[in-house]
Amino acid sequence: MPEERHDAASNAQVAVRWAEREFNTSNLIHGRDQEHGGYSVIVRASEDPLLLVNQLLTVTLTDEFLSDYSADEIALLLDHWKVGNTMKWAGHSQRVVVTTQGVRVQAF
Repeated sequence: MPEERHDAASNAQVAVRWAEREFNTSNLIHGRDQEHGGYSVIVRASEDPLLLVNQLLTVTLTDEFLSDYSADEIALLLDHWKVGNTMKWAGHSQRVVVTTQGVRVQAF
């Protein structure tokens, strides 16, 4: 686990920009997720023809993940772990959670 601590709030904005790029949309809802101890990004995926109209895809990045990695590492890990594909697979009935250990899917 990385020793250096990074600004979780700034890194949350990196995740928002990543989601805009990954889903080619700015149609997002995002903010602090107190219940899950992190930052959540919800993508309104109505523009993706492979998904149901107005489907909401959710990812929560834990505070630990956001503070353990630099902004560059955050974007690379989200790509490397194929978080966008996992969000599409999980659909609207599950949330994707990103931790320092990797990615998991959980029911709402």
